[in-house]
Amino acid sequence: MKMHNFSLACWLFLSIDDQARVDELLKPFNLVMGGILSIPIDLPGTPLNRAIKASKVIRKEFTRIIEQRMEQMQLFKENKEKMENNSTSSTPILQPPIKDMLSQMILSSDEINYHEGDHGTCADTNNNSDTKKTKKFMNATYIADMILSMIVASYHTPSAVVTVLMKYLVELPDVLDKVLSEQNKIANSKAPGELLNLGDIHKMKYSWNVLCEVLRLAPPLQGAFTQALTDFTYAGYFIPKGWKLYWSATSTHKNPEYFPDPDKFDPSRFQGKGPAPYTFVAFGGGPGMCPGREYSRIQMLIFMHHVVRRYRWEKLLPGDEKIKVNPFPLPAKGLPIRLQPRTT
Repeated sequence: MKMHNFSLACWLFLSIDDQARVDELLKPFNLVMGGILSIPIDLPGTPLNRAIKASKVIRKEFTRIIEQRMEQMQLFKENKEKMENNSTSSTPILQPPIKDMLSQMILSSDEINYHEGDHGTCADTNNNSDTKKTKKFMNATYIADMILSMIVASYHTPSAVVTVLMKYLVELPDVLDKVLSEQNKIANSKAPGELLNLGDIHKMKYSWNVLCEVLRLAPPLQGAFTQALTDFTYAGYFIPKGWKLYWSATSTHKNPEYFPDPDKFDPSRFQGKGPAPYTFVAFGGGPGMCPGREYSRIQMLIFMHHVVRRYRWEKLLPGDEKIKVNPFPLPAKGLPIRLQPRTT
């Protein structure tokens, strides 16, 4: 599952569809993942040191790809302008650049306030005047950092969530039946060979409620640090401006004030308006909400659509296998299962 996630991210973000090239990138990427949650000691041979070196290798390759795409997009723009200004020109027509996440990021202007130095400038001449406009674009290094961060976020998280999802679905056949019914209804509305689209994803309301309940009970991110922007008092404690604070997704999700009978698996909690704001924080909240939320949602729902319709599965170990966090929540014994094709 993690290998699939990495290959998918390389294709969607950078249009890398050569599996041999993906495999080469995966080697240093695994070193990066091994150092992210390691003891922060940067000495030769430590996981952190290996991760830092590996991240430089990945950034160098990503930067090369990004600069190549930037050059391609600039050449295409110049070629298009020549064709528009001279209809009789014999200039060969260039193929437009691939429209993927990378192209969108290159084209992103400074409508969002990026930190100074995170972007470069590009002169754009207005054909109707001598005035030059400048438009800011994120530079290649900054884009490489952002893409690496997104791939890191999409690597472990969805695979951990769908593993726990498989556990709950096999243990709760009534929930599985409702998910299967919803997914069959969507599949039956499609023409033969027609792929899922965004409209189909929006119809997966019950399936998304089930995934949200999985995320509530086993959030892949147990919590994170933030910083107090001003002095304030909470629960009788004075918190000075600048202090580091740790918010816990696990304790928030198990608060009986917001989630009655918090250990019970109940997808109906997310019907209608769902939980109160900032009580369900599997993706964080506010300005710091995970930017990959929609990507993860679509990825997990598509997986869910295909796995419940194509397979039946049963656990090979009897009893209730506990969820162990190390550092992601996963069944303690790996959830060995037997898959069988679904015939009905």
